[in-house]
Amino acid sequence: EVELPSGYDGSNSQCFIYYNPINSLAGLYDSDEDGVFDLGSGYESPVGLSVKFIALSGDSVNDYYYHISNNTATTMNHYEIIPNMTGPISHADLQIIFDNL
Repeated sequence: EVELPSGYDGSNSQCFIYYNPINSLAGLYDSDEDGVFDLGSGYESPVGLSVKFIALSGDSVNDYYYHISNNTATTMNHYEIIPNMTGPISHADLQIIFDNL
């Protein structure tokens, strides 16, 4: 699970797990909009796999906020707390950041 800072939830943000060793991305969900995202029922990540947690949020004037964690090894019942979001930045700046993951 990934917990976002206050004010960021499933109504205005998206979260992902980036699996470094296999260059893959999985979307996380916050169906009850409480700011805690998860893979969903029946899905799991392997314990010990190196991942990055990514959070994105945007507003009505095309300013974006984001967080990309450092490489983290997943643990059993992993719970990642994202303390803050960086921004606002432009879409072009966000693209540069993701091109360099």
